[in-house]
Amino acid sequence: MTLRGVPAGVQLELEAARQLDSGDTVSAAAASVGIHGAVADTADTAVADSDAAEECRQPEEAPAAGARTGVNQSATGRPAIDGELVFRASVADIVLFAVTDLGLFAALIVVYGFLDQLRDLVPEDVFDTAQDSVIRFATSSAAMIAGAVVVVFAVLVGASIIGSLLRFYGFEVWRRGGDLVVVRGALTQRITTIVIDRIQTVAIRRSLLRRALHLCSVRLGLGAMAAAEGEDGDATGADVLPVIGDDRVYAVLQRMLPEWGLEPPEIHRAGRGLVRYYLVMPLAVSAAGMAVAVIWALVSRDAVNWLWTLAPAALAVWWGLCRWLKAASEGYAVLDDKRIAATGASVLTLFTVFTRRSRIQSVERSSTPWRLNRGVECLRLPLFVSNGISALQFTALRSADAATVSAWAEDGSIRPSGTSDRSADSDPRNMTDNGHGDDDGWRAR
Repeated sequence: MTLRGVPAGVQLELEAARQLDSGDTVSAAAASVGIHGAVADTADTAVADSDAAEECRQPEEAPAAGARTGVNQSATGRPAIDGELVFRASVADIVLFAVTDLGLFAALIVVYGFLDQLRDLVPEDVFDTAQDSVIRFATSSAAMIAGAVVVVFAVLVGASIIGSLLRFYGFEVWRRGGDLVVVRGALTQRITTIVIDRIQTVAIRRSLLRRALHLCSVRLGLGAMAAAEGEDGDATGADVLPVIGDDRVYAVLQRMLPEWGLEPPEIHRAGRGLVRYYLVMPLAVSAAGMAVAVIWALVSRDAVNWLWTLAPAALAVWWGLCRWLKAASEGYAVLDDKRIAATGASVLTLFTVFTRRSRIQSVERSSTPWRLNRGVECLRLPLFVSNGISALQFTALRSADAATVSAWAEDGSIRPSGTSDRSADSDPRNMTDNGHGDDDGWRAR
């Protein structure tokens, strides 16, 4: 007989009492054994439940000391990298980068594109009326013109600062074994891992404004496969130092890439005394354009067409300035039988690039008959780089310098600059004074 709601132990006691009343001692003894077994089972179950609850309350066992955990989440929400922090950019650094970045003028194109898209959403007559009103108001006086320029510049700087903060906020570079780990991003946090062995070049870049402020930035040139595997290897993933002072850059690079042994190189200026070879092409093209513009203005007999002559003049000034900067900055330093440093200019940005002989794909020397008669050549050393400086290129250098760099690239030979022992280079046409003055005493380290 089973009673609902009565525990099993109580039911067994009642059954034993009934058996004793009926005189069945054997059944009563069995019932007594059942009582003790049920009580024991109940106690074991309670102990097991208590142990399980205690295990649930205990915290998870901490990992062993020194265990590599990769990327963890810190208490502040920022990633905690298992490695050595070698560089951290402050908010002031990022703002300084934005203000000195010549790319901020690209924001003007973005604003123009936005206004062009706005034209499709607003009725054309309303848009044109508003545009004319703004132009008339902004050009009504000299003060208004100056104010409009200030406002536009402030908008561009503001857009550049916001964009830079979104890209580089929380920027950190960690050294973890054979990798560099770059952490950055405000809204979207990005973690980029760069394998040290896949770095092709280390480029220190200085715009004219940053050079005046003694600032620079550092980018890593990666191979095509390495750049393709990363999230953004084409641009910001390779920016390891967005902006840093000239007095700190090499110390930070020594901690970041000690195997590269980066130090300030003693550059041999290969383009010194050869400025005319840099300026011939810009001046010739601009003169031809000027002649065409003048002929067109004379034929059309329209005074307005004379304004077209300003375009070739502006081209001559801009192109000539860029080529003059290349002539003043192009040079090289053979550091040892495996490393070389080269300097140059891209538009108005100066750069110093370090690379290894194993990264050079080929040696390309070229010249024209009138250059060769004066012992002047062009030299190009292509590199397997997809997101930066893809070649060491010298627009004009003397044949002796070309032979020095070529010999190093081919077999690691180190010679004083401006000397050569090859029979092809000992042609009398190439035995000319290089005009380098004190640079002739330079020796490769």
